[in-house]
Amino acid sequence: MSERIPAQSIETVDPRKAFCVTPCKAGGPIHTHSVNGRFLNLRLCCAGLLFLIFRHATL
Repeated sequence: MSERIPAQSIETVDPRKAFCVTPCKAGGPIHTHSVNGRFLNLRLCCAGLLFLIFRHATL
């Protein structure tokens, strides 16, 4: 997640008080980022293992 969300500088009535708006507030499109890798797989395996342990404990 090294990429940052681009922001736009919007002019206001008072030019000394400019502020940035993210694309979701500006009405622009929002794109998702697919995630994959070793830590995602490890997290999913641990979550599955915990689910099985919990399921076995509740039976």
